[in-house]
Amino acid sequence: GSEDLAEVLAGIRAYEEHDLSTAIRLLRAAPATGAANDLRRFYLASSLSLNNSHSEALDIMVDLNPATLPQPWKDEAEWIRYAALLRTHEEDAARDLLEKLAARPGPIGDLARHRRAFISK
Repeated sequence: GSEDLAEVLAGIRAYEEHDLSTAIRLLRAAPATGAANDLRRFYLASSLSLNNSHSEALDIMVDLNPATLPQPWKDEAEWIRYAALLRTHEEDAARDLLEKLAARPGPIGDLARHRRAFISK
């Protein structure tokens, strides 16, 4: 309900204010369903990744289908997954995802193409 959404929004606000520990605490605890839960997991995974908790971010991402998210979150979710794979030394999976992202238009595609060019040097 709206109460659940308020908790998710409080976590997103903390994330936007770069208060990762508060964002993680609020987003972990927020009881959300449906689209609100997808956003909750997206911001929780992003907060964890930025907080160098890459394995935990990947665990959250396993249950998140980026295809259910609207843009720009869809591509950003895939980029978070790429970064977490890279940081957890899953190089093959990271490389495969980078190739997929590099084929997309837009800012994440641009970022992936730049990263791919940097790696191949």
